[in-house]
Amino acid sequence: MIEIRLSRTIFLFVLVALLLPWAVVVYLVNRSGRGGVAATEAAVAVRSHHEVLEGPWGVLDVEPIILDYPSSHAIFDFDAQPYRNWTFRHSTRDDIRQRFARAGLDETVSDALLQAAVADDAIKGFVLHPPDAVVRGFTPRQRSELYAEFSKNPDEPVQTRPFMFRGNTVSEWFFHSGVRAETVRQIAPLVYRRGSYLFFSDPQLIVSGVTSRFDRVTLYQALHRSSALRMRLCVKEGEPQDEVFAYWSHPSRDTDIEPLMTTLATQSDGLSILYMLPVFARTRLYTYPPQAGEPGVVHDCHWASLNFFNAVPDDSRSGKTIGTILTQEYERVQIPTHFGDMVLLFVGDRVVHSCIYLAGDIVFTKNGIGSGDPFVLEKLDDVTGLYRAIYGDIRLGFCRRKGT
Repeated sequence: MIEIRLSRTIFLFVLVALLLPWAVVVYLVNRSGRGGVAATEAAVAVRSHHEVLEGPWGVLDVEPIILDYPSSHAIFDFDAQPYRNWTFRHSTRDDIRQRFARAGLDETVSDALLQAAVADDAIKGFVLHPPDAVVRGFTPRQRSELYAEFSKNPDEPVQTRPFMFRGNTVSEWFFHSGVRAETVRQIAPLVYRRGSYLFFSDPQLIVSGVTSRFDRVTLYQALHRSSALRMRLCVKEGEPQDEVFAYWSHPSRDTDIEPLMTTLATQSDGLSILYMLPVFARTRLYTYPPQAGEPGVVHDCHWASLNFFNAVPDDSRSGKTIGTILTQEYERVQIPTHFGDMVLLFVGDRVVHSCIYLAGDIVFTKNGIGSGDPFVLEKLDDVTGLYRAIYGDIRLGFCRRKGT
């Protein structure tokens, strides 16, 4: 046996030498954690979670996903022009002050903004170039209320057409997007919420500080991301398939669905919902329309809804003709219960959106008229929430093709 005797000083020195590397590791881990808050929050926010919907359609496993904006659609560079002017037509200074008050701005902020207002006889009102510092200081509620007013004015394109993302956090929006963490941190206080959607209306406050062209294009693509749902269909073991077959084969789609029933019954994890969709929806789901389409052809929500069951889309079926087509070919129903029923969103008597009911509360939809708006699956509540955020009061209507 060997006995080692150490003085107190030497013992403490050896102890420190043994513990110091571990202390450094703990410090670096903690430091890394503090520096990567956005990534950590995003990982939690977008962690896959499934929802199960059971009904005559069978069992649907629903999972949220994020669609990246295609590089073919992205511009070569982001618009880095200075912040746009705010215009107040047919307004006095008192009118503008009252609008600011309704948005929750205090007198100090209102005074700072009104000092920048310049009278413009051509619009019988004022043009205001808001100071960047003031705009950055708005709370999310103030930003939402103020920009809701601006959205009624076509001369305010930034506030009228904000970037939108259905999600819970800014980190979720930019998760794995390639946008630098510092840029995301600058964007976060400028984001405001309406319903289940996040809105961002002030890119000019950010883009001017992104000096790399590559980083600006990456930011542009990330801001155009879309959230959607992915679904798988399965049937419970031992349960009859007649009801499920009848549901998905409506209307007159027996030859499309029947070959899948044995596979559906024998696959424990079911089949992608893609297999149950008609060819129009199946070939377009999770895709973006081409940028250079035929002149005069609008691939809007109505075009998608009215062509849902058409193998070859009819480009004459669009928002311009939807009123006539609904009158001639569809009948009203109280609630959507059949695969392929159409959901209509009204502002007054005007149809501002249409989508197709699939099952549960899930619809096939294209939320916009441009090539930057993909064909996706979403919950109906989220779709109506988006259009309420844009238009205010929304009325729902439902219809079904006659004879089906």
